[in-house]
Formats: sequence, structure tokens, C-alpha cells
Amino acid sequence: MNQEVLRKLKDLKEVGLLSDEAKDLGFVSTGVYALNKVISGDYTKGIPVGQITQFHGESSTAKTVFATHILKEAQQAGHYSVLIDSENAYNPTFAKHLGISPDKLIYSAPDTLEDCFNIIESTILAIREEDKETPIVVAYDSIAVSPSRAEYEAENYEGNNMVGAIRAKSTGACLRKINPLLRKHGVALVIINQIRNKVGVLYGNPDTMAAGGKSLDYYLGVNLKC
Repeated sequence: MNQEVLRKLKDLKEVGLLSDEAKDLGFVSTGVYALNKVISGDYTKGIPVGQITQFHGESSTAKTVFATHILKEAQQAGHYSVLIDSENAYNPTFAKHLGISPDKLIYSAPDTLEDCFNIIESTILAIREEDKETPIVVAYDSIAVSPSRAEYEAENYEGNNMVGAIRAKSTGACLRKINPLLRKHGVALVIINQIRNKVGVLYGNPDTMAAGGKSLDYYLGVNLKC
């Protein structure tokens, strides 16, 4: 490659060579050696920083427990730990039983899907104003429970045929905005999702994700079924 071209490229802020990019931003252990090995190929690593990891499954399959152990490992490694609790089911007693230090856990319980992602973004940016390097681990429990703003502000509980489409559209918009921030700011985002059954399916797999739409699948670095 022409050396003069390379020199000019280095003067550009948004353009460079792939070889100049960091190969990885590190990993956060899941607290389970076998699961670390499955995800990263190494017993001591785990979920990747800079990417989205999803835990999905039926109810009572330990999705929140897995996310909590990741937050615990993050705290023990000296990382920032953030919990977005849209289920309003988390409490200090539960956290302490699983090894979390509640006084080190950044916590928020937003009302809507859009609010959850807005708080994730604002929290990341607030931390990075003071600390540019320390990894941030965010657990979102769960995207399946968060209503879109349109659902939340509706005057009744009947819903309509467009509810799923609206949630899918909102989810896609939020992911498009948050995804570039993860690698840029060294964030591991753990999203908990739930499984629903499609009505009237006689053949094949009736399972579907509860979050609405398929946009989340395209952003996942790791996808785990509990």
C-alpha cells in the first residue's frame, strides 16, 4: 500500500487500519468455569467486553442468577457494575446472598424500554467523564418486561394489533443507538430475555422471543439459552 496514503489515513479520526484496532477489550467471568470455556474458549475469561450477551429462557431458569454472578465477578475485578431492573424484583438481600455488594451496584428501575436504554447511555457517559478506562458491566433484567413508551402511555390495557410492531421498532432504534457505544467505551451489556410460545403452531418450534421483533439477534455477541 502506498505509504503516502497510509500517512494521510492516520490523520483521519474516523478511519484507520484493522490491524490498529484492539483485538479484544477483555472479558468478564460468568463465575462458572465451564460456561466461560463454552463462551470464550478459556476457563478464566467469559463474556466479551464491548459486545451484547443475551440470556434467554423460560421462567425460573436462573437467568437473573447468571446475570448477578457476572455483576459479582465484575465487582471483584474492580469494574463498574450497573443493573437496569425493569422487573422491579431485585433487592439487596437477594443480591447479598449471591455475593453482590449493594453499595457498589449502580441501580435503576425505569418505566419503559426507551427509558432503560436512555439510562444505560447516560450512565456510561457519566462514568466515562471521570474514568476513561475501567470496564463497565451493565445487566438489563429484562427487556421482555419493559413496555414501549407508547404502551406505557396508553389510556387502557386492551392493547392493539400494532403493539408488537411498535415494540420491535422501538427495540431496533434503541439497539442501533447503544451498540456503537459499547465497544467505544468498553462496556459489556448483558440482556435478559424471555421465551413465549406462538399461538396455533402445530409443527416446528413454537418458541419466540418476548422482546418484540428480531433486531436483537443481529447485535448479539453471545446468545445463551437457559
